[in-house]
Amino acid sequence: MYVYLLKNKDQKMKKIISANNITEETIKASGEPDRYKNVPDAKTLSDAALEKGKKTIDKDGVLNKWEKPREPKDAKGRLTRIFNSIPRNFKLVTVLYTKISKQQNDAIAKEFSNKVKPRFLRFLAKKHAEDLKKLGICDHGIQRMHKGLDPADDQGRLYNVNIDHVIERAGSGRLGLEKSQDPHIPEDVGETFKVNHFNNLMLMTYPVHMGQKNLINDSQDLYNARVGKSQWVTMMIPIRSEDNKKFVFVPDNMDKHVKGAILRPETFDTRIGHLKFTLGQLLDGFDSFIKNRKVHDIISKIKHDEKTDRKFYFKVMRGDSDELREKRSEFTSLFNEAMKDNRREKKYHDERLVSLASDTFDLLEEIYETASKKGVGSEEWKKYTVLLNNSNYGGVVKKLFIVPSQETEILRERYKNLRDNVNYTIQTGKFSKKGFGR
Repeated sequence: MYVYLLKNKDQKMKKIISANNITEETIKASGEPDRYKNVPDAKTLSDAALEKGKKTIDKDGVLNKWEKPREPKDAKGRLTRIFNSIPRNFKLVTVLYTKISKQQNDAIAKEFSNKVKPRFLRFLAKKHAEDLKKLGICDHGIQRMHKGLDPADDQGRLYNVNIDHVIERAGSGRLGLEKSQDPHIPEDVGETFKVNHFNNLMLMTYPVHMGQKNLINDSQDLYNARVGKSQWVTMMIPIRSEDNKKFVFVPDNMDKHVKGAILRPETFDTRIGHLKFTLGQLLDGFDSFIKNRKVHDIISKIKHDEKTDRKFYFKVMRGDSDELREKRSEFTSLFNEAMKDNRREKKYHDERLVSLASDTFDLLEEIYETASKKGVGSEEWKKYTVLLNNSNYGGVVKKLFIVPSQETEILRERYKNLRDNVNYTIQTGKFSKKGFGR
């Protein structure tokens, strides 16, 4: 993937992005600040956006492809209520939207998912736990966030929250092309795209993020904006400051229609959807870890010192004989010993990779149980087996057999047990719980 990376003397997104400064920041991000000195009124833009959204509903029946079809009258009424009931901690503001390419947006999203999101979740758990509790997230959910995982209760049910980019990734202009050091992230982690900096992020509930903020964006047909071009839009932006940064949106008591975090309604399809997402995250995580120069050198040195070629290395990593298991144990000892001298890589392995992998295998086992008990002819079983043939799952399994740590040995055993259980169900039509939760 080719990523356009621009250099800029301004090394950090120094200010928290808010309703007070987003107009100025997005004008600068356009790369042509002198061209956009005449800033249109937010009220004029919001009135135009509402009317444009209503016309889209008249034409297509829905505002966007994710919405369930409604009667046009009901859909337009809902859109009007969204524009007229902005939460008290937000306001509609004029923003200059400068479209970047899909390729660039994908690069930003991958960096966010793998490098930024887990660190932002840990940052919130460490620095803003009281706000998380006010939002409605339980202690177990906050403990998961300390590991860089999405908040969920002790039954594994996820909360209806996610992270918003205040300046949208797709319309971030130069902020989506330039990298610099985020002051909230250790320097040895490296630079990140400015649009991914913590000062541009906020945790909020789905109804506020997807049901209000994004629907206002959708009403302006931003998906069809031309790459490299800038246009004036209105967006729902948080009111916050350097003294009160509000990295977590906590509804104001006066907003009766805005609720705090609740557990997401859970269906088989939502669980499958989340599993697909975590598999993608895990594959990205393994890729980054294995491609890390220090980790790559450690594994290569093990192969060289043990006079092992690639074919024999994988034979050892996959083998079940006593002889191969003993050889694999030697690899593990060498790997774990070498990792002690690489604290950052070890921390990523222990706190991010293993936590996410364990969480993913918990989901794989739970969904297998549900699908197998429905029967091999059921829609649930078909969807589950389609997921097991997904390239992300295959990629994760392949990476498990590259990293010779003690923790991945446990995960490899969980994979083998799951594989055997799935084959048992295919052959007998029955559920098997061999080796679950190891």
